[in-house]
Amino acid sequence: MFQFDLSKIIQWISERWHRKSTLAIVLLLSLLILLSFAANLNLSKIEPLWWIVIVLVLGSIAFGWIWSTRIPRVSSDRVGFIVAINHEEKSKQGKFSNDFIKVLKELLYAGNLRYQFKVIELNEFHSSKIIDREMASDYLKVSRGHFLLYGNIKERPLNNQPHHFMSLSGIVAHRPIPAQVQQAFSKEFSELLPGKLAISAENDVFTFEFTAQLVEITAQYIIGIASLVSGNFQYAANLFMDLQTRIKSDDNNFPSIAKIKVRLPERLYQTYSVWMGNLYDLWFSTREKKLIEQIELLAQKILQIHPDDYGALLISAICTFLIRRDVKSAKRIIKKCDTHKEGTWLYSYAFLFAYEGNMKTATKLYLRAFKRTTERKDVQLQTEQFIVDVLGAEPNRIQLYYCLGLINYHSKQDLIAAARDFSQFLAVCPNGQFEEEKREARIYLETISDKNS
Repeated sequence: MFQFDLSKIIQWISERWHRKSTLAIVLLLSLLILLSFAANLNLSKIEPLWWIVIVLVLGSIAFGWIWSTRIPRVSSDRVGFIVAINHEEKSKQGKFSNDFIKVLKELLYAGNLRYQFKVIELNEFHSSKIIDREMASDYLKVSRGHFLLYGNIKERPLNNQPHHFMSLSGIVAHRPIPAQVQQAFSKEFSELLPGKLAISAENDVFTFEFTAQLVEITAQYIIGIASLVSGNFQYAANLFMDLQTRIKSDDNNFPSIAKIKVRLPERLYQTYSVWMGNLYDLWFSTREKKLIEQIELLAQKILQIHPDDYGALLISAICTFLIRRDVKSAKRIIKKCDTHKEGTWLYSYAFLFAYEGNMKTATKLYLRAFKRTTERKDVQLQTEQFIVDVLGAEPNRIQLYYCLGLINYHSKQDLIAAARDFSQFLAVCPNGQFEEEKREARIYLETISDKNS
């Protein structure tokens, strides 16, 4: 007599559960079982209540199948790390999860970072579908993840010893960034992954842990880059500094770790530079004093990496003046920029001499600055606003009105504003002070009058 082995049936169903054919078989069997209970498979004897029960049961099975086979999604407050690695030996998939995925989760969850990770391991059904970057990209989009690590593990003999051959690839998705930048991240992610590894079956736990650490380090590095591009500078800096500390104390010379170790200083430099520039623009529009100290700190970090960085030197000099009114130190910092053909540093240098009252040198420097091009179109406007702010705080620096006149006349070619500034300078300047500049201011006013007549 034929006997059913319930455990084998359940195992068979679970192994094939994600197939539509399995759903059809389960629905059919369930229907037959329910009909046999309802009326011994005699449809004419089934009461209406049983039809309702049958519909509810079959609907629940169908809904359960849809729910259990869906692609898991990452919540918006988490950084999603999707793992889709398919083991050739299905019976050993669970061991791989314990040896590799467990370590990866522990590493990613351990960090005290601003964003929490969510590691999702796709089951065998979904993992087996991801065989190329296009399919991986589709899964990453549906899951709303940020990283997808995919590949496979095969068991083959090597030198008469059993080995696991692991092949890994990865892609990155970071929605706030342009597609071409996302592709660059994906390329770098895959480039830094260990790629193909031959793992001795006798030492697979250690090697899986080592591989998981490599993946975690690579993921942290790529997340840092993505955070940088998407404007989360503090998070990016934290990730890079943490990595730098970890890798510095690690004597491992694995190629991908060696590459990251070489690239980290430049990534930190990029992070600090963009962060500093953004904060400076924010300060210029808001004039929040608390921002200046943070900007100066970032400039110092940049100069520790690249002592001759032009932008950091300029902003460091500005911060030195604004925070401490240390004109001597600010001039010494700006002097390091004198080899640059770009003219912004000359505006700063000229201002510092003018602030001290050395108008002869200041005027020469301003006239040199007016002949130079500047990287930013708003340098003249920012310089003018900076001087106006200083005059608001220190109205006794009357010589700065003359500087405003020079900027408006020569650089901005705003004759009305220039006439106003020169007139203001003449009105507030006492007898016996800045006589040469007063004489030049009168000449400028006559010239402006002639041009306007």
